[in-house]
Amino acid sequence: MTLVQKAVAAALVAGVAGSAHALDISGYASDKSVVNVYVGGSTAVNIALMYSNLGNDSPFTALCDSSKGQIDLYTDAADKANPHAQWMIYCVANTSLGLAAKDLAFFKESTLGSQNGSIPLYQNAENGSGSNATNPNGLSFINASDAPSGCVTATGALPGAQPYVVHQSCSFTTIKTTANITGGVSDVEAPLVGANPALVTQYLSAAPGLQVVWAAPVNNTFYRMLQEAEGLSGNTAGGVPSLTHAQLAGIYSGVDADVSTIFNDGGSINSEPTDAATTAIAICRREFGSGTEASAEVFWLNEGCGGNGGTNASTLVIPAENAGAGVIEETSTGNIAGCLKAFDGSGSVTDYLGTAYSTGGPRPAIGIISSENGPSTFVLGPAPAASGQGGVGVVKVDGALPTLENVANGSYPFFSEDVLYNISNTSLYTGDAATVWNAVKTNIGTPSFLSDGNENYQNYWGQSGDLSPPSIYNPPSVFPATAASVFASPNGAMTKSLSGAPDNCDPAIPYGVTATYQYLNQ
Repeated sequence: MTLVQKAVAAALVAGVAGSAHALDISGYASDKSVVNVYVGGSTAVNIALMYSNLGNDSPFTALCDSSKGQIDLYTDAADKANPHAQWMIYCVANTSLGLAAKDLAFFKESTLGSQNGSIPLYQNAENGSGSNATNPNGLSFINASDAPSGCVTATGALPGAQPYVVHQSCSFTTIKTTANITGGVSDVEAPLVGANPALVTQYLSAAPGLQVVWAAPVNNTFYRMLQEAEGLSGNTAGGVPSLTHAQLAGIYSGVDADVSTIFNDGGSINSEPTDAATTAIAICRREFGSGTEASAEVFWLNEGCGGNGGTNASTLVIPAENAGAGVIEETSTGNIAGCLKAFDGSGSVTDYLGTAYSTGGPRPAIGIISSENGPSTFVLGPAPAASGQGGVGVVKVDGALPTLENVANGSYPFFSEDVLYNISNTSLYTGDAATVWNAVKTNIGTPSFLSDGNENYQNYWGQSGDLSPPSIYNPPSVFPATAASVFASPNGAMTKSLSGAPDNCDPAIPYGVTATYQYLNQ
């Protein structure tokens, strides 16, 4: 999920490139006191990881200390709506961490998403060094020893963060392929994104992270069709159409490949949109190994879960790319949104390899996306959809909107729990870098800074974003949760970590059940 610049570039002010730096990046290569922390995996966790470094809300203690020197964030991103995968933060470390060194360089690489939150770690553990120096399949990071050039430098703008400077569109001469990787993040358990279960068990330790709330996004053509069928209109929460879990599972699996088949129980679609060339449903899917993709396969089709959940859907799978059937594979949230909107027109759609195909549209399309995206992503086109203008909206699931309060109250169950990994061998996972990653694991879902991050995700249907896992931060104090209460303190109430480690194949259950809460979810 492509989130870095959505938050940091909300109020970029150009022209401060000449400002003083407490830690000059050109001196990084000779910085003998720096602690290098290398993290790979899920894009959806990027904002939370940035808050781990930058946060400014008590009682949370950030990794960086702006009172000791300027904090700088470097990224090779050139487009605030669709950034590249790499970034780093260079700062003076907070003394409360007890580090032997005083400076911190925190690197994040999101290429291939969740799959790289685990596989490079156990591969490095297998070679006995903890480093991917001899492993050609390991992660590659920004090489800060090559001082970045060409950066567009501006004031950072994460709500509730310490002051920092963001440097975007940076060029790095080389990449670092010999990093001693500290930790990783996966949106679901590593085996669900292609990791070897035996090697995960043998070499890695796991801890719960954020609760990521997902949505079922559709293009404007499909949205208006569904509104027509359900007698709805407008671009407000009251006009959001609804599909059942079974209908969505049928669409994602390709079993229900045409709009008409999902209304064979008495519903009907009359005439809008009049310019639809076909009612065959296109699918904009993520790449294999993506946590976004795996979360959908697990939730809708029980894929990879051995039939748990009693759905009989474990034999189904979201189809692989097949342009002729309208299944297109993409590699980021921004590209999923672009794919959906492309099917609103009669032109072409471009896949992850850069190959363009005819849409055969306008035609309805559905995708997979996380809800920690804001109004820049979820923007509907006009109604009726006769103009072919692209748009992205969400549907209800069994009548429930994808809002944080609905997840907390148990009526919207489409969420997953992040898994945070590190090498379990203490001779390989040790020292100051391990101290920093342990601090991240302790603080990753702190409600105070998660609330700050969720400010960016107020959408037309309500408040979306991420939740703090109740297994760490307790369930919400207000029952039932309201939009206001969950915005102020986004504690989740449902859990997939009742036994300690996340199990995203299991249905969510209330954490710390009270009689009142149990009644609400009967």
